Amino acid sequence: MCEEKFDEFWKAYPTKVAKGKARKTFAKINPDDELLAVMLGALAQQKADRAAKQAAGEFVPRWKHPSTWLNGECWEDEVESVGGSSSSFDWSEVDC
Repeated sequence: MCEEKFDEFWKAYPTKVAKGKARKTFAKINPDDELLAVMLGALAQQKADRAAKQAAGEFVPRWKHPSTWLNGECWEDEVESVGGSSSSFDWSEVDC
């Protein structure tokens, strides 16, 4: 079962490097169906955001290695909007 989930993750992840290391990290996390759905949803959102940024001419860094993405629990990362920030903090109120 875990191998099938990993295959689904691997298919969705855009950078295909260090598959063995990614497999070990994924097995350590051993996501249930709910977490896997969250992970795959976050990947889809991150891919769409990166494509929109690239289309707008913004800098888009390389994808992290899959094991790094997994170890960092990057499915929990906030996604910045194109030309803006994900933060709702109002910098106009700060006296710098």
